[in-house]
Amino acid sequence: MSDGLGGGRRAHLQRPRRPLPGTIFEKIAHGESNYYPGIIGYDPGGTRGLGLWQITTGFNSDIIERFGGERQMFNPWVNAQAAKAIFDRQGIGAWYGTQYLAKGG
Repeated sequence: MSDGLGGGRRAHLQRPRRPLPGTIFEKIAHGESNYYPGIIGYDPGGTRGLGLWQITTGFNSDIIERFGGERQMFNPWVNAQAAKAIFDRQGIGAWYGTQYLAKGG
């Protein structure tokens, strides 16, 4: 069967290992970036957090590169995909913003 792109194969979408918890990730974005997609956070150890979910250089450089490099982390859609990859690998504890989960917002 054709995929419509001339490839001759059916395109397959990968099912996520687990869904990204929307409400929780909304609160993490609040805690990490105050919803500002262009933010850069500077960490004491010399790493930087990039974008809405503060994708951290050093710890997540492989994921940053997989999604197009540091500049792409300021694109909210790409940052969300990188956050999902981190969530799949490390779980929710990868974000300091989880402190906001116990608060009202």
